[in-house]
Amino acid sequence: MAKNGLIVDRRYLLWIGAAGAVLVASPAQAEPDAAEFDALMAALEGLGDQLPATSAAEQNAHIYRLAARAMLVRDFPIPRMGAMGRTGVEIGPLGRTQPPTDILHGIALVSYRMAPNALLQSHNHPNYSVATVGIEGQAQVIHYEADGPTPDFASRDPFVVRKTAERILRPGEASTLSPSRDNIHTFQAGSHGARFVDLFSLHGDDVGFSYLDIEPRPMSASGDSYRAHWIGAQPSNL
Repeated sequence: MAKNGLIVDRRYLLWIGAAGAVLVASPAQAEPDAAEFDALMAALEGLGDQLPATSAAEQNAHIYRLAARAMLVRDFPIPRMGAMGRTGVEIGPLGRTQPPTDILHGIALVSYRMAPNALLQSHNHPNYSVATVGIEGQAQVIHYEADGPTPDFASRDPFVVRKTAERILRPGEASTLSPSRDNIHTFQAGSHGARFVDLFSLHGDDVGFSYLDIEPRPMSASGDSYRAHWIGAQPSNL
């Protein structure tokens, strides 16, 4: 399909998860080292052959393997990117293991570029594991988990999330999530912006996703529990 000049393959909308925003195209840039990237994709083919991963331990082991291999890449190609409205975030599909129709063993790579101080709002990835590998600049990454049951994505009823991890993502470093832990995350770019790549694997059915509005003031004395509600498949800061 085409949106404002950007060609978006339908299967990437399945894999990207948080890309359900308005996209405006920017030109593709040259590949820094095609052979190195080709070697990464060949390695990912082998890692994808080990899927499906059903237990929490298997899923964590899988996503750590993806992160470990991707962190060895000195630089990544920059695909044709699309702006997510006025958020200062650009996104574009970078690669997909073959055959593209193999959802069970598939691994997808998605490129992100964030303007200085831009915010990628909190969102979840149900039934996905994701390894985020830093390439340029820095971004603060915060992970959350739902603390108890959550309503349907269409509901605006409040629920509780718990902050589980917080770190600065730098070039050559990684942040990960799985279906069972840290599955909500948000990114705030540093003063020089940030560029990173997500590696996605699906563990089950794709059930959609949602951005969240998380209240800034914690509910608990320990400071790790927050009230939140779903806001749908587009961020509130478009």
